[in-house]
Amino acid sequence: MALIATRRLCRFCLLGQNNKTKWLLNEQTNINLGLCQRASGYPLTKDKQNEGLQPPKKRKPITKTVRDGVRNFRKEVKDNAVYFGQEVKRLVREERERVFGDPPQQAVHGDYEYLFKFDHQRAVNSWVLSSDKEVCQGRSESYFNLSKNKTGIFSGILSGEIVKDGLRKKPSYCSVRSPFRTLAFDRIEAYQFEPFNCLVLRVRGDGRHYLLRLGVDAHFDVYWSDEYHYHLYTRGGPYWQIVKIPLSKFYLSNKGRIQDKQVKLDKTAVGYIGINQSDGNAGTFHLEIDYIALLYDENHKEEFEYELYEANPDHVGT
Repeated sequence: MALIATRRLCRFCLLGQNNKTKWLLNEQTNINLGLCQRASGYPLTKDKQNEGLQPPKKRKPITKTVRDGVRNFRKEVKDNAVYFGQEVKRLVREERERVFGDPPQQAVHGDYEYLFKFDHQRAVNSWVLSSDKEVCQGRSESYFNLSKNKTGIFSGILSGEIVKDGLRKKPSYCSVRSPFRTLAFDRIEAYQFEPFNCLVLRVRGDGRHYLLRLGVDAHFDVYWSDEYHYHLYTRGGPYWQIVKIPLSKFYLSNKGRIQDKQVKLDKTAVGYIGINQSDGNAGTFHLEIDYIALLYDENHKEEFEYELYEANPDHVGT
């Protein structure tokens, strides 16, 4: 009985102590119990509560801690100084190009400019993938890879499984979009579509219907969800197709909803270009993209495809 009382008292003393104190008391307890065992001759049960208790780690001296902090601070300052110098050089080049570069010239028929050409891995990796699975709204998956033909392949699975949250009624989406165009010090600049009037894509599809998206480079948060959409219909088979879409045919939408009051696209404020697969048909999809370019067609005189009418502010948002 005295032995059991001794063990309980030692365990009680261990409570509320730090790791170092626990270890020291545990060692002293083992010594006392060993003496009691030799004196009584009875075997003692193994103490599993303190079996895995390890001796405390030796704390680093305060001088070494300060030395490590100073070393990390110097490394961070050095890295920031290198980054600052690189960005300053980039800013100087941008300003020199803006001041002394060639002035914008009037486009002639047939002028074109490549926006994206997916002929190397870096161009493919810069695009941003998204799907309903990432926002816990579905099971769809999307991929964007470089093919052996030096083209980008947008592929994946549009899942037919609907999340049982009481809100979803059909499969949602898979999408890929271009990166934001950045200047020195990570400033965001819009893509310049002026003076071109057509968007050209060289694609090889699977016969499914896709959605083209032009994001708006807006300053106010109420316009961050504004996008201009148009449909891309592909042919199945091994042959490439060149799709030319006038910019005047892109219509305004907000969070996927077509707006009653339409506004024509500002060609100097395009934030990104995206492609969606959201036709509602579950299954795999495959879209191979060679390039995305801008074209000026002098035969296209249309400013905007859709009606620009004055709506009643009480019925339609202004």
